[in-house]
Amino acid sequence: MGRRRKDLFGEIAGVHAEMQRMLEDMMRPPGKRPLVPGRGWQPATDVYRTPEHVVVRMEIAGVDKENIKVQFHQGHLIIQGFRIEDPGEEKVSIQQYEIGYGHFERIVNIPDDIDADSTEQVYEGGFLVVRLPFRDGGPKTIEIK
Repeated sequence: MGRRRKDLFGEIAGVHAEMQRMLEDMMRPPGKRPLVPGRGWQPATDVYRTPEHVVVRMEIAGVDKENIKVQFHQGHLIIQGFRIEDPGEEKVSIQQYEIGYGHFERIVNIPDDIDADSTEQVYEGGFLVVRLPFRDGGPKTIEIK
């Protein structure tokens, strides 16, 4: 009887923790909600082309450089990292909660004409900028006759 009662309280505590996590995810604005509930946050990311590069610019202020991993694999740029929440003051209640903490991952499709061995990465001012140069001078414009 004692063991069964202990299991019941454990299950109730688990349900409570899951409901708390779901409520926290729901209270975040749409851009800061995890892609998969309970599995991290999604940093704002811009992807654009210049004449020489595909540029991926990601806003990840507060993430230590050591906690960022950038990989290029099978036509995808994979950026992963982790932002640690500053414990700071004890929070009695939350009026607004927008900053994502914990694990994040973004996967960006990259064109085939990229020279992945010549990428340039800079992390400064809270932004990670990855420049992926085109092979052979970039995309070709084909004239229509």
